[in-house]
Amino acid sequence: MISIKFKAPDSTLRRFSISLTSTFKELEGRISEVLKEKEFIIKYKDSEGDLVTITNNEEWYEAINEQPKISTTTKSLLIDIFLISQTQQLTQQSAQQSTQQSTQQSTQQSTQQSTQQSTQQS
Repeated sequence: MISIKFKAPDSTLRRFSISLTSTFKELEGRISEVLKEKEFIIKYKDSEGDLVTITNNEEWYEAINEQPKISTTTKSLLIDIFLISQTQQLTQQSAQQSTQQSTQQSTQQSTQQSTQQSTQQS
């Protein structure tokens, strides 16, 4: 068995167990049942401390294999769940901030160029 623990988007901690031979789709199904959500991203911290996305069986089994056994038959995995709507909002906010920064930089450069031209003409 593998014990899955995660913080739900409402900040409550949730835990359930599934078989070590469960597929990624079975993991998604269990999380969907618990969250009552259909669109989310699953991530875990690997042994190097990186947040790695799980999207298929190969990545799921890699995540399982990286986890230490907490008993002779059980492993534990802490995962992070990101709702797609939250991820899209963060991406949109990031894009808006980048656009605002680019606009500010362009305005500053134009102002500096105008000032330099005025100074040279004087």
